[in-house]
Amino acid sequence: FYNESDCTSTFCHCREARNKFGALEADCTTLDCIPKTPCNGTTALFPHAAPAYLAGRGQCRCYSGTFICQRPDKNEDFSLGPGVYLFIGYSNKEVNVLRDHTSRTVLEALKEMEAMLRHHYRFNCTLHNKFNKGDNLISQASLIVENQDEYMPSSVRQKREKEECAGPLNMLVAKINDRDPEILSDVYLSMFITAEVQAYLPEAQTSSSSPPSGIFRAPAIIINALATALVLLTHHRT
Repeated sequence: FYNESDCTSTFCHCREARNKFGALEADCTTLDCIPKTPCNGTTALFPHAAPAYLAGRGQCRCYSGTFICQRPDKNEDFSLGPGVYLFIGYSNKEVNVLRDHTSRTVLEALKEMEAMLRHHYRFNCTLHNKFNKGDNLISQASLIVENQDEYMPSSVRQKREKEECAGPLNMLVAKINDRDPEILSDVYLSMFITAEVQAYLPEAQTSSSSPPSGIFRAPAIIINALATALVLLTHHRT
């Protein structure tokens, strides 16, 4: 549970044993508060949780003295092929506070997100980590194909991934960016501060409006042959 007024969080989990009434009880622990430290920008001071802009990094937010953005720094080395990608900016401070109680890493939190997407958002895809450095994570969403023996052209697969993977991801991403209570109260998703979904699909190959030149050579060859034959025939008669 997260109390935004005083920034405290309470971590609760069910006990294994039931009480005398046969009901489960919760053990709760108050977590360390994340300091509301401002961020020093090039031209201004940004308060904690304020939106910010850093060139080429998408939506950013000042979070406890650090600018956390959707995309990694432009100097980071990563390349992405065609597909649907989830970009996440997360707080290492949140990860460290929760680690003592959950023993989970940010990649394990990503798996928890995948399970939530399948359960609540009809997410028929899997998330594969492509980049994890600093405060940024990039995952690729891949369509789950039930019949592995069925051939599916890459263009069809990519279109289905855009329709079936990107939609549910965008719904959850909107809640992350809005700091929705559902996100803030989740022990795993609360470490995700800002996110974005991008679908990179190759441009459709356009066929040339003119057929191959060989098709047009055939009539010319025939005409030349007929003309030559006509000349020879005329010469023979004369």
